[in-house]
Amino acid sequence: MSQVFVFTAGNKDVRQHLNDSILNSVNRETVNQAFSEEFHPRLKEVEQKANGFYAWGAIPGPLNKMQWRNLKAEDWIFCVYEKQYHFVARIIDKFDNEEFAEKVWGRDPKGKTWQFMYFLTKPEEVQVSVRDLGDYFNRGYMGFTRIGDDKLSHIRNDFGTIDEFIRVKFLKPNATESNKSSKSNIMNIFSKVKSNVSRLVYTNKIWTEAELNKLKEEYPKTDTKDLAEKLGRTLEAVRFQAKKHGLKKTKGYMQSLYEGQMANPPHLQSAMEEKTSEEPEIKNEKLDQNQNIKFLSQLNRKLDTWLNSSEGENHEHRELIAQVPNMFSLLCKLADNNVVSEKSKSKLAIAITYFVNELDLMPEAIIGPVGYQDDLVISALAIMFVMDYDSKDIVRDSWEGNEDIIALIAEIINNAVDYVGPEIHRQLVCKIG
Repeated sequence: MSQVFVFTAGNKDVRQHLNDSILNSVNRETVNQAFSEEFHPRLKEVEQKANGFYAWGAIPGPLNKMQWRNLKAEDWIFCVYEKQYHFVARIIDKFDNEEFAEKVWGRDPKGKTWQFMYFLTKPEEVQVSVRDLGDYFNRGYMGFTRIGDDKLSHIRNDFGTIDEFIRVKFLKPNATESNKSSKSNIMNIFSKVKSNVSRLVYTNKIWTEAELNKLKEEYPKTDTKDLAEKLGRTLEAVRFQAKKHGLKKTKGYMQSLYEGQMANPPHLQSAMEEKTSEEPEIKNEKLDQNQNIKFLSQLNRKLDTWLNSSEGENHEHRELIAQVPNMFSLLCKLADNNVVSEKSKSKLAIAITYFVNELDLMPEAIIGPVGYQDDLVISALAIMFVMDYDSKDIVRDSWEGNEDIIALIAEIINNAVDYVGPEIHRQLVCKIG
């Protein structure tokens, strides 16, 4: 079955590359020079299918490499920037080719190029708001993203196939072609719609008001798997509806879960209560670099395991959570930068101390890496203070990620309430001051 991927072009420099290989075909001679002769038969097939060479790529990195490996022929891919879908195409073939990427797109300021590249069918221009399709695709994007299986399953339930969804939502049929539709074609379409409706009804996909009321009442305080069995629904269906209606687990439920899974030693419970209710004393002194390096190493291992797990691959905010190690590294670099003011460093110290505490307001020690969302929010608040009080250039120069850090910070702050909820967001804002 077809997968759906999204790449962003938020950075203006990167957006220039759209002219190089999306709006225009790459020169055949350039392509042939970058590939050895053994690949020329595949390239000839690419050119025939696309009537040219249209391409895009990703800079090397654990997440980008994983997404690139998942790509396969006939998958759909979209280009997003300025909160709009601008182009759609299908994957024809993919290559790890540094020479091609450098010839076509050059290198970024850090000397890297977009070598995890892929050839596309001729991209079609579209103008669809990301927000308008929030019930089916993601509500926001950062970097190279794969649409989760739960969302694709929801699309298939409503439209039958991914291709039909994209045709209806993005690709408007030519008026002349529409007029050629015969009565038999209309009947075929009607038959398919009728079949899909029947399938949705008889496979119990339509949620009744009573079921939704039960979901809203029990989800916050009930194990999701148990609730799915009680409702006679799949786990994915329950999770989807919970996300759709903004349902979250209560603090009481999370505490009981913690007690069940960790045997809840009394000293650990009291430590958790103290750490979530009291702000540690912060001094404007240089933080222990060795401890931070060790923590960052552990962070990378945890995130790598989670991103490759079933939960991580399908999580709505996986692209955001993937930024956790880079964000922590940025905090440490800024805190150790002599150019950064002492006032800013006090904010950074608060964020770092909060980050390394695994029993904070969204304790990753209990709920896993999804608990890093509050750490990202408090980090963004501290870094925003540095940008406003000192300089955006300091932040840009210290950032190790591939994304536009200024845009990323704005994205996190603008969507903070969605990530952590209004109460936790209020507490995080108070901590930074």
